[in-house]
Amino acid sequence: MLPKRALLRAARWTGLSMLARRMTGAQLRILCYHGLWLAPGAPFGSCLFMTPERIARILDAEIVAVPQPAFLLTTAAGYRRLLGPERSADLMPFRRLLDAGLVLPGNSDAIGITSGQHNPFPGMRAAVDRRTAEGDLIDPEQAITPEEALAMYTTGAAAAI
Repeated sequence: MLPKRALLRAARWTGLSMLARRMTGAQLRILCYHGLWLAPGAPFGSCLFMTPERIARILDAEIVAVPQPAFLLTTAAGYRRLLGPERSADLMPFRRLLDAGLVLPGNSDAIGITSGQHNPFPGMRAAVDRRTAEGDLIDPEQAITPEEALAMYTTGAAAAI
């Protein structure tokens, strides 16, 4: 487990130091694991919380953002509850990421959160309809088309290899 000091350094590098100072170590670990662990030279970075500024940094550093769209089904509501709506804004903004010019590979951590996690179709559907498993709508303006979701798991995934 990383000490809070190391997590704060990572948050500072990603431009989140003001936010990070108000968070607990557990909250920082969640953020770093799911979208902010973008150390210089890192080849991959998840894209859970992505502001326009972070997207620009990803583009400049040529980092491959690797989203897990199925998290919209399983954990998005928890992030909103834990972090609040302001701190959990910019939650998996697939539309913004694609419009910025990023090639997104579809992905899953495949850790068994959901029974069909190796199946790409629930993640594709989540990227398109932006609903949690309970049916809550999460940032519908960040939805992508079915064709774009399919591309994430085919041509986008191939491009990331």
